[in-house]
Amino acid sequence: MYEYAMNEDGEYVLCFDDDRIVMGKTVAIAFDREDGSLMKHGSVDLIKQWAEGTRKRYCAAGLTEIAEALTVIEGPFPLEELNKMISSTDYVGRFYQQNFASKGEHVDVVV
Repeated sequence: MYEYAMNEDGEYVLCFDDDRIVMGKTVAIAFDREDGSLMKHGSVDLIKQWAEGTRKRYCAAGLTEIAEALTVIEGPFPLEELNKMISSTDYVGRFYQQNFASKGEHVDVVV
């Protein structure tokens, strides 16, 4: 199971068994805003690049609604919340609703 930890420099580290990948001081999470399902998480630049390319491919295939529902949030998240977002399929959607949607924010939110 994947899990984030913090290193001594205050950076997120993605851990899986004995593997460790330093992500930096912020992370990004891509998900479907309509059903709250997690799509990807990790380095902000890589996730934004993936989301942009994926939106273009969805639009080219005539799947505009799906492209519009693909949402990226980024920021320094509380570690416990971040790990819930990546371990429970729809938790990121609930987190988004509680922290962003109620404020009228959507799509590529930066914390």
